Amino acid sequence: MLDDRHDGIFDTQSHKWVDNFNANFKARGPHQVSLQFGLKYNDENVDSQQFSSLTLRYGIDYRYDLNAKWDIGVKAASLESLNADVRDYSYGLSVGHNLFKNAWVTTLQAMTTVILTTVILWPHAISSRGRT
Repeated sequence: MLDDRHDGIFDTQSHKWVDNFNANFKARGPHQVSLQFGLKYNDENVDSQQFSSLTLRYGIDYRYDLNAKWDIGVKAASLESLNADVRDYSYGLSVGHNLFKNAWVTTLQAMTTVILTTVILWPHAISSRGRT
């Protein structure tokens, strides 16, 4: 992504490269494991001063199907800014529910008391048990 801005106060030019990788393994039975990796490189020029950063995200998610409609899971992730030498970790428990065919909602209770809700709508069936 390239972004140029000239507003009279600051002249900025920004280049960002973002990549995400997700791998999912569904064993026979109710067990499922997902791995995530994300990378963002930012190169920014603000009034002729150059700044750059590299941010990485690693994550793992384990889900257990209770039945065709409900599942429970546990998640863990790490967010790391290499240039600033800053790391943050998160982990928590989640509950998922199949609303209707190809629609799944999950709520995560992170150990930092943050609640995150995600709704996923699949264009076609990509998983077995409850999401087909």
